[in-house]
Amino acid sequence: MTGSLNRGFAAPCIAVMAECLLCVSMQVDAAVLDCSEIRAGAGDTDVDISITLTADAGEEVCGIQLDILYNNDFLGLDGAESGEAAADAGKDVNFSIIEPGRARLIVAGFNQNVIANGIVSYVQFSIAAGAPDAVYPVAPVAVLMSDPWGLDIPAAGIAGAIIVGTGGLEGSDIDGDGVCNATDVQLVVNSALGLAVAHDCDVDGDGVVNALDIQRVINAALGIG
Repeated sequence: MTGSLNRGFAAPCIAVMAECLLCVSMQVDAAVLDCSEIRAGAGDTDVDISITLTADAGEEVCGIQLDILYNNDFLGLDGAESGEAAADAGKDVNFSIIEPGRARLIVAGFNQNVIANGIVSYVQFSIAAGAPDAVYPVAPVAVLMSDPWGLDIPAAGIAGAIIVGTGGLEGSDIDGDGVCNATDVQLVVNSALGLAVAHDCDVDGDGVVNALDIQRVINAALGIG
């Protein structure tokens, strides 16, 4: 399975995805939680998004808290369980729905074991039977990490997504990988700047690659129709 973004998702998701697109080239001096991208169909159940921890040497992550934003109109969050990295460290995953479209996960255990880099949780979603083809973001926000002594570790999250059907890409998936994201935006920007690009970046088909094409791809990556 693989994934992407959605039209009509909650406003906080737009801000999160916009930040991800604008900061794609920035180096983050923090331990990172990265949500996977999953492809699914309308009506599917047991659709798992994995959440992977990547921490630098010396960052001893012992506990994790994060909120997950998702489109409550078409996605249901049904459960969460420990990933291999969390289980190996003796950590459990607990979750609750804070409000529609927002769930909180806590990865912790009655120990001071450090969690190694790897998958810390699998989050189970179900897709509404009438969900339109689109890319539905799954965005980790308000990420907190603790070391074994209860001290804060700088932390960040990277959004993933569930792609339903074609994802509603409509020509904006420039590199043809099934996802419209920051890579596609950069390809169109490069083409508009006159740089050599091995893809057709003329999204609107007017024979010219310019700011109009760039904005269309940005909108598709943000899930805005």
